[in-house]
Amino acid sequence: CGYCRSVGYLGWQTHTRQRCQQLRRLAACKICGATGAMNHTETYCPEKPPVYLPHSSRFLRSLENRRSARDYQFFTKYASLIEAIYSTSNDNLLF
Repeated sequence: CGYCRSVGYLGWQTHTRQRCQQLRRLAACKICGATGAMNHTETYCPEKPPVYLPHSSRFLRSLENRRSARDYQFFTKYASLIEAIYSTSNDNLLF
């Protein structure tokens, strides 16, 4: 059981999370109210709202630079193939 292993209970290898007596003994989840066999910690609550952290402008610039470099790389890699496909000449048809 991952919960028992993380908190240091002995015998964590003898059961799964679904059969964990330690999780069943926990107080009800503060977010969704789950108890018993469906109990979990707040960290793993399926109804926990996502947390969005703002990205720094430096990170966003580096991301855009990576996208531009990747787009250029793919463009140069496939430019001749695209040109052959869309060429008006019947000599360059691939099919």
